[in-house]
Amino acid sequence: KLPPDIQVVVLATGALKAYKAHNTERKGQGITKLVQWVP
Repeated sequence: KLPPDIQVVVLATGALKAYKAHNTERKGQGITKLVQWVP
C-alpha cells in the first residue's frame, strides 16, 4: 500500500492527464466545427 502523500500525487497526476486530454479533445471538436462552417 502506498503512503497517502504518494497516492495524492498519483491521483492528481491522473486527473491532470485526464483534464488535458479532455481539453485537447474539445479543442479538436471546436476546430472541426469551424472547418465545417467554412465553405
